[in-house]
Amino acid sequence: MALILHCKSGDDDLRGRAVEANATYEFTFGMTLDTLFWCKAAFRDRRLSFVAFGQVNVKHFDVSDGGVDGVDEYSGDRVHVCDWN
Repeated sequence: MALILHCKSGDDDLRGRAVEANATYEFTFGMTLDTLFWCKAAFRDRRLSFVAFGQVNVKHFDVSDGGVDGVDEYSGDRVHVCDWN
C-alpha cells in the first residue's frame, strides 16, 4: 500500500502522489524569500502534516511508523520533524 503525499505552497500545488515503500519523491519549485512549502501525508488511517521548506532547515525527509524524520541541512544531524496524528 502506498503513502499518499500532497505538497503545496501558496503558488504551487503538486497534488497528491502515491509513493511506494522505499521510493524517492523529489520536486523543485521557484522560491522567494517568503516561500513556505508544506506536505500532508496519509497512510491507511494515519495522517500528518509538516513544513517541507521555509521554516525548517531540513532536507531528505523519511516517513516511517515513527512519523517524519529528516536531515538538518547545515549540521547533517538526523532530526524528528513530526509524529502521526
